[in-house]
Amino acid sequence: MIVAGQRVTGTSDFQLIQEFYSYRELLPLYWQHGLGVVIFGGFIIGFHRFMRDQATKTIDRLLLATGVIAAASVIPLALTELGLQAALVQLSDTQASEAILGVFASWDWIYNSFFYWLEAVWVGAFSLLLLRTQALPRWIAVLGLVVASLHVFHSAVLMLGLPDAVTLPGTALFLVWFIATGIQLVRWGR
Repeated sequence: MIVAGQRVTGTSDFQLIQEFYSYRELLPLYWQHGLGVVIFGGFIIGFHRFMRDQATKTIDRLLLATGVIAAASVIPLALTELGLQAALVQLSDTQASEAILGVFASWDWIYNSFFYWLEAVWVGAFSLLLLRTQALPRWIAVLGLVVASLHVFHSAVLMLGLPDAVTLPGTALFLVWFIATGIQLVRWGR
């Protein structure tokens, strides 16, 4: 937002899209987000290692496996959406409106709809597992279930034509859940 202003979503307005992605300064930002994807991979591994011995019941092992698979599926999707945004920056120098609109629509639906489904599944599975095993404080598990429910709603925001801002509270809660869970994993690791 500091570089390009309010991000665009849910639009086919070529001028708005081109204007937002016309800042070449966005490229290093998208590039460095790749590091966040790598760090997320470490989170998945850490969570799996933390829970594998505590998930003794069949349903718990199923929740752990489902969560790990859904979370790991986020990695290539995240790299794809970052690549699409970098492509939009590159294309913004051109008047290739059809190409820009196609790439933008792909990014928008991946990032602002289907991405939320995967997040809802892995956060929900991990949180339900935490609730069942009581491996972390109960409030973390409950918050994760709230986040997962909100992410299901978020996956429909684009389809319903709602403003992107309606996802901000749920995204803030997701960050709280993710950071709190990460801190607990680090504490456990020590």
